Amino acid sequence: GAGDRRGLVFCNTRQGARATWEALRGAVPGLQACLLSGELAQEDRARALFLLRQGAVHAAVATDLAARGLDLEGLDFVVNAELPPAWDAVSFVHRAGRTGRAEAPGECVSVCATQAEVDVVRGWAEAAGRPLEVAGPAGDGGPQGALASPAWAALLIAAGRRDKVSKADVLGALVHLAGVDARSVGHIQVTAREALVGLPIGEARRACDLLRAGKIKKARRAVRVLRPEALARPNRRPGEGAGAGAGPGARHAPTRSRPRPAKS
Repeated sequence: GAGDRRGLVFCNTRQGARATWEALRGAVPGLQACLLSGELAQEDRARALFLLRQGAVHAAVATDLAARGLDLEGLDFVVNAELPPAWDAVSFVHRAGRTGRAEAPGECVSVCATQAEVDVVRGWAEAAGRPLEVAGPAGDGGPQGALASPAWAALLIAAGRRDKVSKADVLGALVHLAGVDARSVGHIQVTAREALVGLPIGEARRACDLLRAGKIKKARRAVRVLRPEALARPNRRPGEGAGAGAGPGARHAPTRSRPRPAKS
């Protein structure tokens, strides 16, 4: 179903990524998306990647730099919210190559503002031997229904390796404190300071409450359901004011009227 699909939305700048992420949140009912750009703190980028890998969000809105070197398997789609800078064909291939790997189905959608951009994408698709479908201006299809919720959620436990907490400890707590079937547990990731674990969305809230009430490694731990909108805190360097990043006066990607998506 639509709730099981996940992918990447590419923008060229961190300002453009934030503006696109904010616009999508307001325009697509039910959409769960996280931001993945260099403006975020490292721990929030790691959390966003976990949400995407686990399928706890539909998409991550990313810059090329933030997504470079990431090994993300099984992505169902890639969206070019902006074509690569200078219409660079190599960057386009790198983006599109993140979906449809190893003969798996995948879709690359490019949002084009002009006929020239459509022609460029057509040339790239022909060079790659991929079929191309050109749709009409965005919004011509009428109102869209709400997306199905992702099938997964993620819990954040405020204890990690420095607290001698391991993946086995996390799994044991879920089974013995929260009564979760071990076979239903998703990915588990333990860093120095925290642990992240994926659970079916219908079990996450109850498991969160039970873990809070019990003890993990002989201590009570703060536990919360990880929300994608909580991962959008700019990583300000010393000396930067509150207006840094995407604040007033920051350059944002230009607003384009009635773009046409081209699927390749």
